[in-house]
Amino acid sequence: YVLLGVRWDFTRKQVLTTGSIVLTLAILAFAFVPPIRGMVTDLIYILPRPVISGDVGRMNMWRNGLMYLGKTFGLGVGAGNIEVWMETFGPLPTNNIFNIHNWWLEILVGYGAFIFIAYVLGYALMIYRLFNLKKFVNRMHQKIMNAFISFLLVFIGASITSANNMLIEWHWV
Repeated sequence: YVLLGVRWDFTRKQVLTTGSIVLTLAILAFAFVPPIRGMVTDLIYILPRPVISGDVGRMNMWRNGLMYLGKTFGLGVGAGNIEVWMETFGPLPTNNIFNIHNWWLEILVGYGAFIFIAYVLGYALMIYRLFNLKKFVNRMHQKIMNAFISFLLVFIGASITSANNMLIEWHWV
């Protein structure tokens, strides 16, 4: 198989065996290691509780956002309206924090599924196009394209934070 320009020589049996081992270890860790079980159940537990940790509050914000997406039939609540919906219609407690704190969910919940799919496709096409263009440019431009590709890939995980952080200049550095 060729993935991201790298040839991977793994058989289907090796991939399935490795996946099975990882899944088994994860289930055993969940079953027999109380701290891991506690962390997972804290994130899953949604009933009211006297003190809500930051992680549970964040998960509740994400759950609320997905509920709003369902209530709007996938069309979104409108640009900038997530905070209003969180404050007014929030079924799950969020410690009085109303920003959904996730760039990807903010686009999905705010603008709807169609715009989100277009955004993700455009993002993926940028990465794909940069990989393809690297073949036809000189070495200096390849390094620049590698930097852009690295930024785009790191941004996927790094953007699981408040969209307001995108306005902070040093955050981009």
